[in-house]
Amino acid sequence: MSALLPVRRAGGQAVLPAAAAALGLMLASTAVAQEAGPLPRERTRERTVIEEIVAASNPCAALRTEIGGQPIGLDALDDVEIRTANAALDGDAVTLSLSGRLACRTPEGSLLQGDAASDVDATAAVSLADCAAADVRVTLSAFGGSFAGIIEALRPTIEARIAEAALPQIVAACQDLRGA
Repeated sequence: MSALLPVRRAGGQAVLPAAAAALGLMLASTAVAQEAGPLPRERTRERTVIEEIVAASNPCAALRTEIGGQPIGLDALDDVEIRTANAALDGDAVTLSLSGRLACRTPEGSLLQGDAASDVDATAAVSLADCAAADVRVTLSAFGGSFAGIIEALRPTIEARIAEAALPQIVAACQDLRGA
């Protein structure tokens, strides 16, 4: 994993691969469709470890609801791309950041077919002393896909839910790191 997220020291800060992976897990625990237009169906490269973690959890699964007794949702994962993931350590404070995209689509056989995607930037700050997450921020942008307008209109709500859902995942990853 060090090839994916190298450990380095600069200016008193260290990049921690395990903590950056926790931020990847943060996105995996959320319910959102993300990307700047639908992702290509064929990948040009292998997924990274963090992308596999996110894909295996299918964060799109929670984008499902029922209207008139009919299930409707963008609950099938189309693709995920993590562009950057970093963790910086300063004393006991760890700052995690992640940038990427995630695309979701309606499942095969759905009455209404479509997809949605968005770029995602997320940051989180956590104290290793007590695993208290002080701040989680998520920003969605560059919407694409046939349901892009709906996802964009719900952006503030989705961003808040992602941040809220990420908090316990970050705390759990911190506790695992501490062996607590």
